[in-house]
Amino acid sequence: MSVDVPSVRSYQSPTRLVHGIGAIASLGEEAGALGMTRPMVVTDGGIVKAGILDEALEPLRKSGLDPVVFDRVRANPDIALVDEGARHYESEGCDGLIGLGGGSSIDTAKGAGLVAVQGGSILQYEYGHDPIDRRIPPLIAVPTTAGTGSEVTLWAVITDPDRKIKFNVGGTTNLAPWVALIDPALTVNLPPSVTAGTGMDALAHAVECYTMAYHQPFTDAVALQAIEYVADGFGLPSKRARTWTPATT
Repeated sequence: MSVDVPSVRSYQSPTRLVHGIGAIASLGEEAGALGMTRPMVVTDGGIVKAGILDEALEPLRKSGLDPVVFDRVRANPDIALVDEGARHYESEGCDGLIGLGGGSSIDTAKGAGLVAVQGGSILQYEYGHDPIDRRIPPLIAVPTTAGTGSEVTLWAVITDPDRKIKFNVGGTTNLAPWVALIDPALTVNLPPSVTAGTGMDALAHAVECYTMAYHQPFTDAVALQAIEYVADGFGLPSKRARTWTPATT
């Protein structure tokens, strides 16, 4: 007679979360606490045009830091971009990273940090290839969209144009951001299409989390709440919306 043995599962997140409206104002303080003096801000042209980069640079400079900007991120970051970011980090004498934007910017920052400390090319660190045995430099991830999740994951997704695939890098706490600074106000003025698209991205991540083979009570709770938040955001009925009753005065 065979007996089913329950799966042993684990969850670990070394990332410290800093959350709240206006949290971007504490970016300089958080960077300084990690020992940064010359952080490289990894972002994209859209963030620059929206003025969000300026919101990040101001508190960094007020704290006496000397930030360097790498604003060449493009959607679905590829090998060449990540390796270029690592070279820029080293040539500018940087000592920390700030990933500002969506998942592409944060994944680029992770990958550039990895190559900067371990050398070579990001291609070498495709999951299952060269080990990641050193932690990336101090990295603060500042998401500006709802859907990425990259600010708290142990992974980066990189595009290989030659093979026409995306591959994973990570699966280790050595690739995780040191701090996730989450300011909901940064998402407010995004174009409607970006808000809708990243909202669907957040929903897809939550459904995937709840239905995956590795799910567990902790992740179930977070996934279900995320699904309700997205439903409320899109004006759809959710359990929370159905049962909540406004206070009377």
